[in-house]
Amino acid sequence: MAGDWLKMRHDLADDPAVIRVASLLGVDEDAVIGKLFRLWSWADRHTASGDAEGLGLAWVDRLARCPGFGAALVRAGWLVESEAGLSFPRFDRHCSDTAKARALTKNRVEKHRNAPSVTDALPEKRKRREEVPPPPREASLPEEQWRRLRDAWNAGETAKTRRKPWKGDPPAGLAGAVAAAGLDAALEAVERMPGCRFFTSAVVMSQIGKPGFIERVLGGQYDEPKQAARQGRPAGPDDRPPAQGWQGDDAARFEATKRALAAKLRGGAA
Repeated sequence: MAGDWLKMRHDLADDPAVIRVASLLGVDEDAVIGKLFRLWSWADRHTASGDAEGLGLAWVDRLARCPGFGAALVRAGWLVESEAGLSFPRFDRHCSDTAKARALTKNRVEKHRNAPSVTDALPEKRKRREEVPPPPREASLPEEQWRRLRDAWNAGETAKTRRKPWKGDPPAGLAGAVAAAGLDAALEAVERMPGCRFFTSAVVMSQIGKPGFIERVLGGQYDEPKQAARQGRPAGPDDRPPAQGWQGDDAARFEATKRALAAKLRGGAA
């Protein structure tokens, strides 16, 4: 009988948030994924909605066996610390029973579609399809979702929102980006645009349809101002800012954790 399992993406190692956490901690992406698996497995077993009351970042560091891991996840937008404890954003999209059921259904549909009894049932018809394949068509964004995204994007003054008003049809790639990240994540990314100091000019809405843009905004990769233009060329929205070191409360918490760990090691050696 199969045991409990956890839903994780194949390309998780390439996620900008994972790369950022690895850079902050000075470890490789594989190590980050292993520690995420340990943490998410605990959350899947011991929480119903992704809220862990009474726990703090120090506990996350102990569970992951990595000082500063909890603070790095907070900076990446994958963990929230409050007076009540910890919470995992968008927990229901990956770790809930409903999310797992969706993943299983998707796998069953793909296996059925690729089964020999299906693919070889009409060889002549299949051969004709292979000879003249239809042009790929992008799935359309539901009208209600498009209306909400467009209204959110066009709200406010451009000078404050860093968003250039959009008056045309849904830009290319938007439907796929929203389907991958989720409508709530896309709306959250739009709301975060005013704080993206990396952009020195207004961003056009077509940018949100590019792969990974929503995740980079939510991960905070555009929060800090960009460095001087490289080779006289202004940096564009696709350029990634350099990794940032620890700052403010994160730096103080990281140093405190290091001192506590060093003291513990000295005590064990005595």
